Amino acid sequence: MPEIRSMAEESGHKFVYKNDDGDILGYIAIALAGANTLRIDSLQVILPARRQGIARTLLLEAIDFGKLNGASKLVGDFEPEYRTEESERAAKRFYESLGIKILKGNKLFAEIG
Repeated sequence: MPEIRSMAEESGHKFVYKNDDGDILGYIAIALAGANTLRIDSLQVILPARRQGIARTLLLEAIDFGKLNGASKLVGDFEPEYRTEESERAAKRFYESLGIKILKGNKLFAEIG
């Protein structure tokens, strides 16, 4: 069964998604910024593992972590890895499906508390 491993790092926290063989399929790097803010620094899933719910699982895990640590809002930068019109639309739909808004300047924002 796939697993999500949590790792504390000097600059924040990382959740890693591994398959049954122990291969890393994706990760999310986050940090608690200030008293009530969860910041997404990076969210990556390898190409062959995309569209399987891994990014959603990682992001929801990170949000739960943030809530447990007093975060009431989420912020980050919207930077799709591949700058094609289709990939940008898909990334926007992904974040919006989780209630995360994309603001001016490609900034992510959501109330999570």
